[in-house]
Amino acid sequence: MKKKNVSLAVGLLLLAMTVTGCGKGAAGTAETKKAAQEETTGTTQTVQKATEKATQSEQKEAVETTGAVVKEAEETTQTRTPEHVPVILKTNRTDIFNEEVGASEAEEQYVEILLDEETEKKYPEMAEALKRYNAEEAAAAKETLEGLCRDYDDMKETGALAYQELVMSDLCEGTVLRADSNVISVFREHSSYWGGVHGMYAYSGVSFDTASGRELTIADVVADMDAFFGLVNDKMKSQYADIYEYLSDVEEYLAGIDPADNQAIAWSIDSEGVNVYFNPYTLGAYAMGAQIISVGFDEAPEIFEERYMMVPETYVIPMNQNIPRCVDTDGDGERELVEIMYEPVEYAGEYSGQYDWQITAGDRSVTVPDSCYSEKSYLVRANDQYYLYIFECSDNDYRLLATVDFKNMVYDQDKTINAGTGMIAYDWRETEDGYASWDMGYGFTDPENFELETRLDMLSTITGKRAYHVGRDGYPVSNDEWYQINGGIVLQSKQDVVCDQVDKNGRKTAETTLGKNTYVILVRTDGETWVDVQEIDESEIVKEEYGEEYGDLCMMYVEDAKPDYDRAIYRISVNCMEYPHTVNGIEEDQMFSGIMYAG
Repeated sequence: MKKKNVSLAVGLLLLAMTVTGCGKGAAGTAETKKAAQEETTGTTQTVQKATEKATQSEQKEAVETTGAVVKEAEETTQTRTPEHVPVILKTNRTDIFNEEVGASEAEEQYVEILLDEETEKKYPEMAEALKRYNAEEAAAAKETLEGLCRDYDDMKETGALAYQELVMSDLCEGTVLRADSNVISVFREHSSYWGGVHGMYAYSGVSFDTASGRELTIADVVADMDAFFGLVNDKMKSQYADIYEYLSDVEEYLAGIDPADNQAIAWSIDSEGVNVYFNPYTLGAYAMGAQIISVGFDEAPEIFEERYMMVPETYVIPMNQNIPRCVDTDGDGERELVEIMYEPVEYAGEYSGQYDWQITAGDRSVTVPDSCYSEKSYLVRANDQYYLYIFECSDNDYRLLATVDFKNMVYDQDKTINAGTGMIAYDWRETEDGYASWDMGYGFTDPENFELETRLDMLSTITGKRAYHVGRDGYPVSNDEWYQINGGIVLQSKQDVVCDQVDKNGRKTAETTLGKNTYVILVRTDGETWVDVQEIDESEIVKEEYGEEYGDLCMMYVEDAKPDYDRAIYRISVNCMEYPHTVNGIEEDQMFSGIMYAG
């Protein structure tokens, strides 16, 4: 199973009550991995046909020739200044429900890596490699889920635990670390429970050469492994000084690693260097946790392959609470440890469940007092300096984007905006034995072009999406004049509605009237004064009745809704200066049915 490394597999073997299920959950062989990597490189049709008929020596020669061609193509492509490559992560989750106990018995989650249609055409080898990778991940997840269910049944029969409260799980979260024309790298955070005293967690990465689609090993990126491991050992001594003497012989352990085998070492590459993850049980007891070491390209440029050090001028590095990150935040040439500390917020002397954030960089600090429930943060490199973008979740899932200027160590609350990273699509459905769901969205990797979603109250609570870039002052600046409305929300007019007809560019072309009982779908808005709609046939609409207890509310929407800007577009003016909002001087719920607000 490619998504697990040796460290995770060993931990699970130590913890699992049933070795068979655990083993299958971490299944996979070096031969299978090698074959998949060789297939990823691809060959031309001519070479394939010739190889099929060749002798063993001829086959070897053909493979070597193909490898040389691929390597030459990689070097040619990657010596140019890299460009950002949009990458999509799709998170798939399956939950098995046990009717007998009325609770879940097993949960499995895995992550696929995708390219959009335009990017697939630009990088066809990468697209094909990802298709194979995703198929392997799906097959491994299916096998793992079956193992979880078997182990659950075994433990239930033996009475090993109070199975009514037992949920077997194997979950993976993904974050795009780097995505440019040289490298695509995804960080994976694993958590699992196969029975036993406690669960298990682990970190890993998967990285590809963007031009060829070839999955990279750490030996492809690091030219001098001895020097690299020497730096790792030195950093381990200083970074984990309090436990270093209690760990296994780190130097000896590193010397025994085969850097060409991704199952032997968990690693990743981002825009500033290479990260190595020593997961629990790798070097010490579970209580000692994981040890994570990062070696920056600028610390020893001579030990890295040059083309993989080349990155765009602007980039993004995700933060993780459990993984140290050191960068030169003030521009003095020295790296500082960046940390985000959770400060509990109290009301009337009681913990509220909310937090403020204490941001530190070396001996400097600043507080972000937004009183939110969670955050996901990113280091943004732009304008030759670093900013911290903090995506926060507040009451009723209201989302905020706070920005910290690291050079000046400043947080301006007045510039915090209502926005969060967006999703392209999501789905949830019931299955015969539980439910399955998925969601997908672009990774936040390009400061010059990224999408944000904003919650708006315009003829309903809606989600508006538009593109942004990092401005000269470090704060997000919109590239678009309006928001595209997600969700396929449909309303029905209760009376004639006087409105303007506009073209796809938003220019008024005529005054018109939407007739009574017309169904319309919301397509775009400025978020303040107007909403653009298009007519839609009733046969395309999904209606969900809420019943008398909810005032006979009916939610109407269209699945997989996509605006067609070549059809007629109608602009509805909305007065949002007071509540209730009005349309043409009339309360909005007297003009339309189907309006629904959150909270």
